[in-house]
Parts: sequence; structure tokens; C-alpha cells
Amino acid sequence: MSDEKERLPAYPEKDANSGPYHVARTAIDAAASASLIPGASYGIGLIVERFVAAPLQKRRDQWFTKVGEGLRDLQDRLQDFDPSKLDENDDFISAVAEATTAAVRTAKQEKIEALRNGVLNIAAGLQVEDVLRGTFFSYIERLSPAHMRVLKLLADPSSSPEMKQKASQMMAGAQMSVLQAALPESAISHGALTRVLSDLHREGLADTSGMMAMGTSGVFLAKRSTGVGDAFLRFIADPL
Repeated sequence: MSDEKERLPAYPEKDANSGPYHVARTAIDAAASASLIPGASYGIGLIVERFVAAPLQKRRDQWFTKVGEGLRDLQDRLQDFDPSKLDENDDFISAVAEATTAAVRTAKQEKIEALRNGVLNIAAGLQVEDVLRGTFFSYIERLSPAHMRVLKLLADPSSSPEMKQKASQMMAGAQMSVLQAALPESAISHGALTRVLSDLHREGLADTSGMMAMGTSGVFLAKRSTGVGDAFLRFIADPL
């Protein structure tokens, strides 16, 4: 890394001006005032501060810290990456705004990592159309971590040792059986997996229509993700 680059500072942990804080505080204080109970606004305000605002603020701080650490890693690893120019990058600013809203809403670490990766990939120069960027962040928010794990397997079945071994043992059968070798019942039930496959098909991320049908060895490790599904996986891949 060039000595001329100024390394990004750590994200400041304390900030009393977060949007979620003021939304929650204003809404509940207004409700308390409307009740006309003396002292109610003060008491409820304290409850909001401790049990609503503080957890939201903590999530927001943790999220920005993750993004900040990722940007510093990009700065260290990419020779031409200059974080000082990010405030001029409309795609990056829009990505941060969209991802931050979703990050505050979830406690799932897999989703937070996917959101962070999307932001970092855009910061690193990944070109994503506005419509797709919003759609991809929406996928991260709406789909479960299981959806993303299954999509990765469908994009490259041969990358799974369990699927390769299962396929080598079969002369005929359904690709669903091969997929289940990498996703045992203890990880996801058959019913839940069927729902995940249906969701991925409906969203256009994978073509799962023939996975239950009987076939020969040529279909056991066939790629099932679509072009949009592959683009989504690139979007949420770790750039570091």
C-alpha cells in the first residue's frame, strides 16, 4: 500500500443522533403524552432509551464498524483503492444507505456478512445496475441464510465433497437426493428445503423445476443457478 494513503480511522461508537432512536423515542413519547398520565412520558422515555434505542444503536454501531474494518482491509489489499473518494461515489453511498436499513433489522450474522460484502464489492468497483442493487439487498433481507447456502450449492454442485460422493454412488435417481447429501435433516428438514427450492425458482435465482425427477448420472451435478443467481452470489461474495 502506498505511504501516501491515509488509513481510515475507526468508526466512533457513540452517536445519539441515529434515525431509529428518534423514530422510536418520538413515537412512544407522543403516545405517552396522549395518555394524559402525569410522568408517563418521562417513564416511557427511559424505557425506550434503554430497551429500544440502545439495542438499535448497538446494532448500528456494530454494522458501521464492520463496514469500516472492511474498507480498511480493502485499502490495505487493493493498490488502487482510495477510500477518500468514496464520498463522491453515488453507487457506494446508495448501497450503504440501503444496506444499513437492512442491517439494523436483523441479528443474523450470515445476513450481516452478505450486506457488508455487497457494500464492499461496490466500494471496490463492482458494477451493479440500480435496479439489481436494490433487488439484491432485498434478497438478503427477505431470504434466509439457508436460501443463500442452497443457492451456492446449486451454482457449483461439484464444489461440495458430499454431493460429489453421493453422485458417484448413484446410477439413477433425483438430483434432490444429491443435494440433500450436503444438507442433512439435522441442518434443514425436507419440507423446508422444498420451500427454499421453490422460493429460489420463483425469484428467478435458480431453475429447480426438474430436481425431483428421476435421471441418470449426467444430471446429478448439473448447475441450477441462473444468470441472476450467479450475479447475486458475486454480489454477496467476500471481496477480501
